[in-house]
Amino acid sequence: MNHADVMKRTRTLEDVLIANWAVYTCTHFKVRNSALITGANESGKSTIIDALTYAMFGITDFNIQAGAGEDERSVLAYVKGDTKDNEDPFLRGDQDVTSYIAVDIHNPADGTYLTEGVCIELYKDDTRTKSSWFVVPGAKISDINFYHKNGNAVTFTSRQDLRFKGKPLSFYKREEGIAAFLRMCGLRLGQGGVRELRGKIKRLLACGKKKMDIDRFVRESVFEEDTTAQNSLDNILQHKAEFEKLVEDLKKLNEEKELLQRIEEQYLQVLKFDAETIRRIIAQKKYLYMKQKITNDELKKNISDLKSRMRILENKEKKAQKIFDSADSEFIKASTAVHEGQRPIEELKDKLRSEEESRDAMEDSVRLLRELKKKAKDLFGGQEDITIPDEIYEILSHAGESSADENETVRVLQELEHKRVALYRNFQQRKEETGYALRDIRGELEKLNAEIRTLQQNKRVLPDGMEEELSVLKKEAERAGIHTEIRFVCDLVNEIDPKWQVAAETFLGGRRFNVIAEPEAVPGLLKIVDEKNLYQIYLVLTNKMGDISAKAPEGSLAARFQIANIYARKYINYTCGNLKCVETRKELNEHPKGAVMPNGMLARGIVGSKMKPVRDLVFGKDAVLRLLEQKKKEREKKQKQTAELEKQERGYADVAYQAYRTTFAPENFDTTAPKMLVKLREEIEETKRNIKALQNNPSAKRLMDMYLAASEKREQAQKDLTDLQSEQKTNMKSIQEQEEWLQSGQINEKKLQDAYETEAVLHPEEKTAADELYEKQKNNAEISIQKAIQEVNKKLQDATNNMLEAMFRYNASHAGYVADKNGAEKYIARLDELRTKDIEETKNKIEAKAQTISDTFMRDFIEVIYSRIRSMRDQKDAINSMLKAHKFGDKNYSLVMKARNNTEMKAFFTIAQKIDELGSADNLEVYLNMNSNFMQEQGIADAFEDFRDTVLNADDVTEYTDYRNYYKYDFFINDGQHTAYLSKSQGIYSGGGKQTPYFILLTAALMTSYRSDSCCLRIAFIDEAFAAMDEDRIRSMIDYFYDNGLQVIYAAPDKTMHNIAPFVDTTVTVVKKNRKADVIDMQMRFDE
Repeated sequence: MNHADVMKRTRTLEDVLIANWAVYTCTHFKVRNSALITGANESGKSTIIDALTYAMFGITDFNIQAGAGEDERSVLAYVKGDTKDNEDPFLRGDQDVTSYIAVDIHNPADGTYLTEGVCIELYKDDTRTKSSWFVVPGAKISDINFYHKNGNAVTFTSRQDLRFKGKPLSFYKREEGIAAFLRMCGLRLGQGGVRELRGKIKRLLACGKKKMDIDRFVRESVFEEDTTAQNSLDNILQHKAEFEKLVEDLKKLNEEKELLQRIEEQYLQVLKFDAETIRRIIAQKKYLYMKQKITNDELKKNISDLKSRMRILENKEKKAQKIFDSADSEFIKASTAVHEGQRPIEELKDKLRSEEESRDAMEDSVRLLRELKKKAKDLFGGQEDITIPDEIYEILSHAGESSADENETVRVLQELEHKRVALYRNFQQRKEETGYALRDIRGELEKLNAEIRTLQQNKRVLPDGMEEELSVLKKEAERAGIHTEIRFVCDLVNEIDPKWQVAAETFLGGRRFNVIAEPEAVPGLLKIVDEKNLYQIYLVLTNKMGDISAKAPEGSLAARFQIANIYARKYINYTCGNLKCVETRKELNEHPKGAVMPNGMLARGIVGSKMKPVRDLVFGKDAVLRLLEQKKKEREKKQKQTAELEKQERGYADVAYQAYRTTFAPENFDTTAPKMLVKLREEIEETKRNIKALQNNPSAKRLMDMYLAASEKREQAQKDLTDLQSEQKTNMKSIQEQEEWLQSGQINEKKLQDAYETEAVLHPEEKTAADELYEKQKNNAEISIQKAIQEVNKKLQDATNNMLEAMFRYNASHAGYVADKNGAEKYIARLDELRTKDIEETKNKIEAKAQTISDTFMRDFIEVIYSRIRSMRDQKDAINSMLKAHKFGDKNYSLVMKARNNTEMKAFFTIAQKIDELGSADNLEVYLNMNSNFMQEQGIADAFEDFRDTVLNADDVTEYTDYRNYYKYDFFINDGQHTAYLSKSQGIYSGGGKQTPYFILLTAALMTSYRSDSCCLRIAFIDEAFAAMDEDRIRSMIDYFYDNGLQVIYAAPDKTMHNIAPFVDTTVTVVKKNRKADVIDMQMRFDE
């Protein structure tokens, strides 16, 4: 495409207005295509360049070639009209100023114009200017009332009064206005495009000012600086700081946990030795009580034996007395017979005595019959199951009378005996049944006491058999070198909605005690469960939870849980996430696959049912304390039930014993006694009459022999009686002594029994163990028992001291805790909070933050860097495409980029290569789903981690945040015969010959921002143009600009204008008079 065709597709600057800008008050000049601004040094050439680049591109780096400072060249200084005159520096320093810079842009495609510019306002007492940009399609400068001339006087229109065809202009902020202007000039600049174009314009203006090697030049001048990666990295470093803070927090939490675990260990030792002390004290009290009881029992036995012996002696004494009385009586009789011969009378008297003895026996039998009614009422009177008719009581009331019917009495006795046996069997059975109930409830009490002991140690009460298997699992894991915390699901539930707790725990049931460990420990633990046959251990496979969401489904039962531990959270989501929480049966019916109500109604698998609530609730941070209180209340209730059953058992035993001791068997009663007693009394009266009738003298033969025998017998009986009476006195004294000892011993026994039972009641959970201990040591010496208590007390004191020491260490950095046994629960509660919540939450935050760092590093750093690198490659290709079509003399130039070869950059390009393999690098999902894409490949993962850690830990991060640093740059030169790299052929540049490649590069870079496929603005500015170049090189450069369709605005001093003026369409000269300047169009002067 020839130059004429190119210019038909180039929108050009054609008219310029500069008002109240530096030394220019109201300057208005035309431009045709490329233009040269010339004039004497310091006349104001660069000031026009500054005005145009400020209005069209918003560039505020003024007079770059001259290197003016910010105070010398600024918008404020230009508006105030700084003349650098020390006495009166400002042309407009004491007035309100409105400045205008406006340009007309012509579109050759349709012949239309637009006016673009900036209005700058400054109030005289203000130190800040206000700039407002405007873009007016279809307008020319002459169509807008920027100023009004009256002779030589010029009046400038205020911004609010500015009009185009009578309509007020719209104004923009800088970036918005410039972006709108460039779009209307046919440029399609993406995000950051305005900034990039502005940078290229500035670097072309600065070309030749600094000396630098080609690598640095390309890096800093051809490609635009981009701080996006730096900003992203700042954000990532903030995340890293937060990550490190979390890691430090976790370290502190673990240190706190270690301190609290030491407290817990010692507290458990205190509880252990405290319980053992109580157990031994109870056993000791029982020992002392039982020792005294055994002593008293022995005394009772001795006393009983002595009393039994006394009864024997008394019987013997009675017999001996009777024998003596008989012998004495016989002696007296013999003596009397000797003297009086009255033997027959004595025989009758003997007969009378025998009859009287029989009468006494008969009277005892009659007495027993008379007591039958009272005896029956005593046994049966209070019974409801067995009743005695009044008829029987009536018969019994006459059983001791002579008129009683013997057969009727026997019948009644037989009936009563049957009822007595039935009563005995009934109450004996009740006693046995109550005993069975007592045995069961005592077993429940013992289980409750064991559970209470466990809960008092802040431990969970586990299902039967699990405690032993858990101990095996932990020991085997330790032996196998598996270091992991083994916890239950219920331990890791922090909170649960109270409304849904019963339903949730009932649904989960035994799964609440499933074991959770770290994923890496699962294979080893599974092996132990298998090989050791641990049937009660259910291990959650945390190493297979990758696909389970950590977020509970909305409205599900799982959403009612608060769980910090990620694995417990996922497990609950897995088990309860498909159960929708509903309030009514209708809603339950609408979700047949999975729904639950607070009352335990469940729909699952197209089946509805009502769950039976679990007895013990174990979820929540206060679950152990709640359960402990619940168990204590259950124990109290069971103790009351036990006391009631014991009372019932005693009552049944008393009735059964009374029935056992009582008899109504007819064979045990003489029903003939009442009638026989009447007859016997008559016989006694007859004998008495016969005795009185015998008054005759009997035979006296043998009377003397009888007298001697009776005397000897009497003496022997007297001796036997005296011996027995002496032994009785001795026994009675022993009985009295031992009864005194027993009385004192029983008082002491009662005290010891009360002390033992009081201690047992205070510590019921230790009673059974204490009783077992007593059985083991009951044959030991009392001193050894006391010594054992002292040893345990010493262990208890040591454990208490260790616990207090650990508490004091903890309290040194934590307030609100009381260092004593009663305050231990608060430490343990904090430990539980650390184990189940704080540490888990912090771990989760660390994991999430690490993931955020990796994701953000990938998305907001690597993606940004690589995106800019791809753009840079495209720009390099565009530059080379452009350079390929143009020769500079006999030389062709091309830009070369080579990736840096150090280790860190290799890691980056390894990642970049993999991204390219995956597809579109613009798709953020590529970066956000790294773990499921290529981060599983070890080499890529290593490269990513190495690069990430290198960047985040770098002393100078700018080495990595500047995408331009990832390559080395050079300029390849080919003259058809020889090739060379600019870096090796000339090093740093100086002089015109060496400037050429740099101008070529900058121009090519600039051209990549201008569209080649449409009619658009293509403008460039060169200040101090080609100051070090010769005429041939200047001509070569102008031809290069010309061939690429660039409209170039040059600024050059008078001494070099002859090298440029012949090749441009417009030449204007800056003429300065006094402190002001104006522009003269040289072509117009020549025409005139």
